[in-house]
Amino acid sequence: MQAPSYPKPPFLATDTGRLALGAVIGLAVAVYITMGMQAPTRWTVAFIVLLLCPFLAILSQDTKRFFTGFMIFLAIPASMSRKMLVQPIDGFILTNGIGVGPLDFALIVLYSLWGIRMLTNPEERKKLDLFSGFNRVAFVYVGVHFVSVFTAVDRMLSLFEMTTILRAMLVFFWVSHNIRSRQEHRYLTFFILLAVMFQGALVISQYFHILPFGIRGLNLEVTIHHEVFLHGRLYSRPMGTFIHGNILGLYLSMSIPFAFTLLFQPGLDRWFRLYCWSAFIIGVFALLISFSRSSWLSMALSCITILILHYRNIESRKWVMRTIKILAMVLVAAVIWHWTPLMDRIFHSDPTMLTERWAMNRDALRMWSDHFILGVGTNNYYMVLLRDYLLEGPLIVVHNIYLIHAAEMGIVGLAAFFFLMFTFFRKALRLTRVQDTYRSSIAIALTGIAPSILGEGVFDFCFKWPVIFYLFWALAGWMVALERCKEEESA
Repeated sequence: MQAPSYPKPPFLATDTGRLALGAVIGLAVAVYITMGMQAPTRWTVAFIVLLLCPFLAILSQDTKRFFTGFMIFLAIPASMSRKMLVQPIDGFILTNGIGVGPLDFALIVLYSLWGIRMLTNPEERKKLDLFSGFNRVAFVYVGVHFVSVFTAVDRMLSLFEMTTILRAMLVFFWVSHNIRSRQEHRYLTFFILLAVMFQGALVISQYFHILPFGIRGLNLEVTIHHEVFLHGRLYSRPMGTFIHGNILGLYLSMSIPFAFTLLFQPGLDRWFRLYCWSAFIIGVFALLISFSRSSWLSMALSCITILILHYRNIESRKWVMRTIKILAMVLVAAVIWHWTPLMDRIFHSDPTMLTERWAMNRDALRMWSDHFILGVGTNNYYMVLLRDYLLEGPLIVVHNIYLIHAAEMGIVGLAAFFFLMFTFFRKALRLTRVQDTYRSSIAIALTGIAPSILGEGVFDFCFKWPVIFYLFWALAGWMVALERCKEEESA
């Protein structure tokens, strides 16, 4: 006699329900192992992630989508650089080393799936295009880094940096070739905004001491914020999953625009609009309490660009004006609530920080003038600064993305960086005119990100940190994917 079959609960018949079930099971197993075996939390989390990824991928019934989300939501934000000790002269210098992390795991799976599809499907091989459009610009930028390896004082340090660039290119080529349908563009947006809400919630919990959760080692023994004295007051700067508030700020200012731009899209599903509003509000609040002035500027430039581009569309103008009114009220309320910390951060920061930055700029300019064409070699700034140029002040990379490119890769590297950002902006701007309103909105956000990176780069070098570098190239790949959709529609 056959046993009666019972229908699944409606919630578990959905992808969301299956993923939620897998997450609950994973959390239960993680807690059991941590409590029962007294394992360090960071190793427990790593073990659980590796153990449950295949399980959750099967539950999601879309392995490609699952590991895309894994890469965007978890692997890229967790890609803080490994460190390796080198001893050039008298002391140790921390520099980016070579390590294996979640991003490598995600790339191995995604490229394996892509390779299987190309082997079994001839049409898939025809879609492979590595040397056209924006790809050539990417190769130019990478090529300059490669040339700078041969001019470096310590080539091993440059090779450490080249591993970061290689990962970034793998992220770029996978996203550019594998994000195709409108549905795939939507879930890529979903995962980016999910990461924003996670980071925002974590930052808020750290700021208000709700959850003593640090991410450098995923345990309670690490610093979750650093404290600064401003105008005689002690302030806490939460860092989320990153090691500095400025990196957190730039990450948020490069991700929040995707929520902001979709608020102006007519006919957007109300639940997805609510999801965008939630990501935008949580992300902006987290950005505000990060105390990152350069990221405040970055976010302002991005939002202004997005507002201007959406205002060109007559159908979006009413949404633009409505959103501006809401944002104005929220901004006034936030400024009133956070008035003293904001004024202290903007006008009462330690004046020695300004003199130190002038000293860093001076040393970088001296280094560039002495190695004008090809620089001192990528990832060799610390080495050469300590050996030949440090006169006074801290041993810190110059807080200017243009000067770090110029010092390490000369005028050729600086020109390659400008060429990269100009081409990114120009191509994204052209894509804002596509007929599909959703993809047009995404292109508007990408257009806004370019000036935000350039503006923030005047005061910081966070673009060179792996987490930001990987995110930028993922977004560049997304832009190329949008361009290919446009070409296929016009064919």
